[in-house]
Amino acid sequence: MSGYKDFVAGDPLTAAQVDGFLMRQSVMVFDTTSARDTALSGVLVEGMTCYIKDITGNGTAGTCVYDGAGWVITFSEWESYTPSFTHLTVGNGTLSAGYQYSGGKVEWYVNLTWGSTTAITSSFVVCTYPVTAADLQQAGTSASAYYYVGTPMLGAVRPKGFVDFYASCVTASSTYALVTHLQATVPATWATGHTMAFSGTIAI
Repeated sequence: MSGYKDFVAGDPLTAAQVDGFLMRQSVMVFDTTSARDTALSGVLVEGMTCYIKDITGNGTAGTCVYDGAGWVITFSEWESYTPSFTHLTVGNGTLSAGYQYSGGKVEWYVNLTWGSTTAITSSFVVCTYPVTAADLQQAGTSASAYYYVGTPMLGAVRPKGFVDFYASCVTASSTYALVTHLQATVPATWATGHTMAFSGTIAI
């Protein structure tokens, strides 16, 4: 029993109507996903919507919808995360990174301002996503990169796997623009105050 019912004076209100028209179609509020799962065990109906005060386990609130097979996070507040890097040492650089759930996907960003001990130690740099991507192609094509190495420069994000990506830059050394690995001297020599910024959307 779901949908909409226009109650008029004198109509009986049954338990099934309260459950169907009110409880299962309300935005229910729970402290955690565990509390939600315990309370709704055995009564799940497609379309149920919940607000969870701590939807990620780190104090971040959000909403979710039951799609008939499982709970899908439709929105969350921004949450910070600490990406890990391969062949890049953050040192005393300033790193900020965050993500949020939106429309069944995850929006994310990573910003790094170079410090005196920040360094690229090999011929390519790998950075981790905040969550595991379900669609490798979409994780890459919807992402972008920007660098300031004394002058603004375009970059590129290329998926390495479902959990990480290559930090790359765009080179004009050919008839067509090409993508190459980020290095200590590519696209220019990195120094204190320089910045790199990545952002994108991940299918989950």
